[in-house]
Amino acid sequence: MQLSVPLRTYQRWIAGKTKAKLTPRQWKALMQILQFQVGDIPDDFGPVEPE
Repeated sequence: MQLSVPLRTYQRWIAGKTKAKLTPRQWKALMQILQFQVGDIPDDFGPVEPE
């Protein structure tokens, strides 16, 4: 697995039994996979306000 997350852990995330807690290295790998740049990350993850 590219993020080095055990399958069972991933399954618990998807099932909503636990929340994902990625390490900085895992965040970096995820950003590379998704082709995100640091500036693409929002300052918070609150509700999106309508434009």
